[in-house]
Amino acid sequence: MNVDQIVNVDQARIAALEESQAKILAALEVIGGTQRVLADAVREYINSIDSTVLSVSFIAQDTNHRTHAIEESTAEIKDLLVRGPSSRIPAGHREV
Repeated sequence: MNVDQIVNVDQARIAALEESQAKILAALEVIGGTQRVLADAVREYINSIDSTVLSVSFIAQDTNHRTHAIEESTAEIKDLLVRGPSSRIPAGHREV
């Protein structure tokens, strides 16, 4: 093999390596694009979950307030029932 043949073989190898690197770079760019899309989707999903958790928290808090109000009303009704009928008639309206 003479020098020109060796140079040609080396140039062919370099060209093949450059082509291989270009293909790898293109594949990495596709993977990067896919990762960006996936990351955006995950961020959107997490924001949706955060919003849902916040809504459920407000609903739970409202339910707790309503339950407390019902418990207070029930206790008041029970107290009135325990006292008897005369305690429910206002003082100015009682029959003597």
